[in-house]
Amino acid sequence: MKTSLLHSCCIILLLLSGPLCYGQFLQKGFLFEGMGPSESEIDSFPVYPGGDEALEEYLYTHLKEASKGVNQSLLTLSTYRAVVQFQVDEMGNVNKQRVRIRESTPDMAILDEKVKEMIKSMPQWSPCIIGNTATPQKVGLIITYDANKSQFDFK
Repeated sequence: MKTSLLHSCCIILLLLSGPLCYGQFLQKGFLFEGMGPSESEIDSFPVYPGGDEALEEYLYTHLKEASKGVNQSLLTLSTYRAVVQFQVDEMGNVNKQRVRIRESTPDMAILDEKVKEMIKSMPQWSPCIIGNTATPQKVGLIITYDANKSQFDFK
């Protein structure tokens, strides 16, 4: 358990050192510095309908379905990491999606495509609020699959 926690922390630190991940963590996901207002200026962060638990359920359901198309023996040996960035506009629509697959294999390509598809089809979020005004804000998520746990994880 300690090894798994240490491994997860190392992965997060490694990802945060990359060029995409200059960010401040929220409850789930992170905001990108230099790409909008600072955390202290934000009255209300973008929120997925139903909150973090609903977001996790949305991601888990879509990825679990996609993983059925992947060879099950491959899933027991593989790890998967994707860094996802998107903008929640002033109306709460998700746009300007950007997905970087950090670790994958050719056989996991179905998951790569599913991640891109599910981000594009996300429902409308509650937008970022600054001074009673809805404002576009970039948000990021880290999606991982850990073969040791046989489960997806979202940060």
